[in-house]
Parts: sequence; C-alpha cells; structure tokens
Amino acid sequence: MTKEEKTLFDINNKIADVLKDKQTDIQLLEKELYEPLIQKAKDVKNKISLDMNKKYESDLLRLNSEQRKAKEIVDNIFIEKAKDLWYAPETPVFLWERLRSWSKDVNWKKEKAKGIVKVYDGTQILASVPSYRLPKKGDIIVIRLKNNGEIGLKFDIISSYGTMNNYHPMWLSETDTPTDNIKTRAEKNQ
Repeated sequence: MTKEEKTLFDINNKIADVLKDKQTDIQLLEKELYEPLIQKAKDVKNKISLDMNKKYESDLLRLNSEQRKAKEIVDNIFIEKAKDLWYAPETPVFLWERLRSWSKDVNWKKEKAKGIVKVYDGTQILASVPSYRLPKKGDIIVIRLKNNGEIGLKFDIISSYGTMNNYHPMWLSETDTPTDNIKTRAEKNQ
C-alpha cells in the first residue's frame, strides 16, 4: 500500500468513526430530550381520551340500549311480514332440479332433498358459515332435512330484507310444480 493510499484509508476510517459518534450522540440526545416529550404527549392524549369517554359514556350506553330495542322491534316486524311472503312456516318443501337438455323445452326433476320452511328468528342452529352468509332475522329459509327426516344444519335463504330472492333453489310444496306454484299463480293474478 502506498503512502497516499494509506492516508486515504486513514481518512475514510476517521470519517466512519465521526459519523458513528454523531449517530450515537443523536440517539443519546433523542433519549434525553425527545422521548420525554413524546411520553408527555401520549399522557395528554390518554387523559383527553379518558375524559371524553367519561363525558359521553352515559349517553352512549343509553343510545346503545335504545338501538338494541329499536332493532328488536324492526326484526320482529320483518319476522311477522315474512310469514306472508311465501309458504307458511313449517311447510315441507321439495327441491326441484332443472335438467340440462339440448331441446328448448325446460325439464324439471323432483329431487329426494326435502326441507322445511322457517322464518329465521336468530334461534335456529345453522351450519357454520361466514357471518356474511348467515340469514338476518325475518329472512325466510329452507332448512334441509337429513335422510332420516331430522332437521339438518344446511339451509337455503329464500328471502332477505323482506323481499324474495330472484335466484334461489327451486323449493316447492308437495302439490306445486315448477310450472304451477305459488310464484306463477301470483303472477297470473296480477
């Protein structure tokens, strides 16, 4: 290594040492001067939050209670209205499947699947599904029956928010068919 290279190497090392000392001093000063200010600001923020929680706590508790009561009343209205939308609750229904065919005629086949009409009131035990797929209180659902006739966990939602879904499985009572059912008769009467 030449004398000039050694000088450059030493200067680079000194610069690195000075930069390291500078960073250490910054960290020490931040710890000494800056962090106490941050902690003081956090303490002030927490005190403000605590004071506001105390100030509005009774109003929020009262409003939440009123909200629960109002929601219960609305849910009960939807539950009552749902009883007149479709088949009566506890009506046994059967699943019909549309057969695929190359002809223009639509063919239907009555499946073995059987279900029972219910108005969801929040007490029925249903299959474990994501919360966004659960019915709301007042929705009409068909709970599928097991092969032995016991109530199962699977269900289909037939109505939501007080209106019939456009697309739902073709569940019909024992006397109805895909061409003559509660929906087609209602359309003829209009």
